Amino acid sequence: MPPTTQYVQFAEAARRHLADALLLHDRKRFANADHLAGVAAECGLKAILMDHLGGVLNGKGKPSHPANPAHKYGHLPSLWSDLATTAHGRAAAQFATLIS
Repeated sequence: MPPTTQYVQFAEAARRHLADALLLHDRKRFANADHLAGVAAECGLKAILMDHLGGVLNGKGKPSHPANPAHKYGHLPSLWSDLATTAHGRAAAQFATLIS
């Protein structure tokens, strides 16, 4: 098990899970494909949090944001709105529109 201080590669995980979801979809294994597509979406959103919105990993290795360190960035569907409210600055409105 990797240490909790190690950076989690959410973007890489999102790509890998999406590729697996597409493979399962092509094999008509729709329930598992749907599940992995959801995992890919969560990883992609967490990659945005970490790589573009100033997110950090908390002491337990979970994504967090310095503006609201107690907030838990968990699972879909609430993760969409969580990121929209975390975005700030000049591009925040555009970002919130894109992910909604």
